[in-house]
Amino acid sequence: MVARRSAEEVAEAAILDADEDTPFDPEGRFFNPQDDILEILGSLVSVAEREHEVADVNDENNSRATATTVNETFNELRLSHFSVKEYLISTHPLNCQNPLVSQFYVDRSLVSSFILRSCLLYLSHYIGSDYRAGARDDVDEFPLLLYICEFWFAYAGMPLDNKSSGLLNDFFASETQVQAWLLVHTPNQPRKDLFQPPDEPGQALHHACYLGLTGTAKYLIENGATVDCTTESGVTPLIRAAEVCLISILP
Repeated sequence: MVARRSAEEVAEAAILDADEDTPFDPEGRFFNPQDDILEILGSLVSVAEREHEVADVNDENNSRATATTVNETFNELRLSHFSVKEYLISTHPLNCQNPLVSQFYVDRSLVSSFILRSCLLYLSHYIGSDYRAGARDDVDEFPLLLYICEFWFAYAGMPLDNKSSGLLNDFFASETQVQAWLLVHTPNQPRKDLFQPPDEPGQALHHACYLGLTGTAKYLIENGATVDCTTESGVTPLIRAAEVCLISILP
């Protein structure tokens, strides 16, 4: 998965440390995110202007709001050399005679666990923040919010350490956190409008099954989740799991 991001998102991630007692401190934010990140990362990254589609809502004269699609430009941060990434995740650093080089080796499983913890802790910070409005302004106040809500579960597919598994289980056990996440992004309804509830939110077990999180699904069931719970239209967690299986095998 490759998701190109803005300098503001990378700057937000730079002050997020899942191993600290206070994982995220807004007071530590950069004053000039793009300039500061480019200075820190030097020639490793570059910035390019990119267009993307956004919904423009028109509700003049208190009439029914309608949304149209418009193009908006933003500065995208890119790796200058993808060979750097490929080198770091290869075994070459480990086999290098210089012991200092091995320190830069990236273990995919450890990194996935760390990123997952970071994502869930950032979500927890967002949900508990006094600045959270539950509206479009949150995207500006919390620059990493959209990326995390859309992609955090992509890092849950590899073997996780105990700390990451515990955070993941706690997240799904909290209805408040699950519902806050679904307002921003719902995996089985990706085109849902921001900060609008999904058509059929279902239970936490529905989403754990849809994402293929078997360990978390087992945890929820062992802690009282109803296996045959249904959405308004009668969809069960088993049906959600089957949907994913069909998606993965269809051409």
